[in-house]
Amino acid sequence: MEKSKKKVFERRRSTLKKKAGELADRCNVDVCVVCFGPDGDLQVWPENPTEAQSIIGKYIEATKEGNKCKRTEKLDLSDILEAKIKKLEKQALEEEKTWDNFDIRNVGGLSLWDEELAALSESSLTGLSDCLEAKIQSLTERIELFKGKQTMPSSDYCVF
Repeated sequence: MEKSKKKVFERRRSTLKKKAGELADRCNVDVCVVCFGPDGDLQVWPENPTEAQSIIGKYIEATKEGNKCKRTEKLDLSDILEAKIKKLEKQALEEEKTWDNFDIRNVGGLSLWDEELAALSESSLTGLSDCLEAKIQSLTERIELFKGKQTMPSSDYCVF
């Protein structure tokens, strides 16, 4: 085997062992890596033979006929995608329920609606909305002016 390929194998094998160790530590699970090198040499992690044999024994026992593993059916991509869709649909329903109970007049203890506004006519509310939009535009232009991006802000007067 080429020396460069052997170096790549050694580097990747060391990374694989490192990741297996992280998985075992972070998730508190038993992990065993068995790998035959390019020259046919056996590489096993964990390096403690008793620990590796114990994990391999658990694997053999779990896969024997008559001994049920937790997952008996095979999954394919469509099964995984269907499960993801169901989860997203459930989240969407929960969000809809949240919005159904949302009260625009009181958000976080702050009142966003003044009852005096309810007494205004539709044309007065439209005029108020146009005025507020003109103020926002004027403030945006002033901010841009201060940033040096524009030369002259528009008028911020409004009448309704």
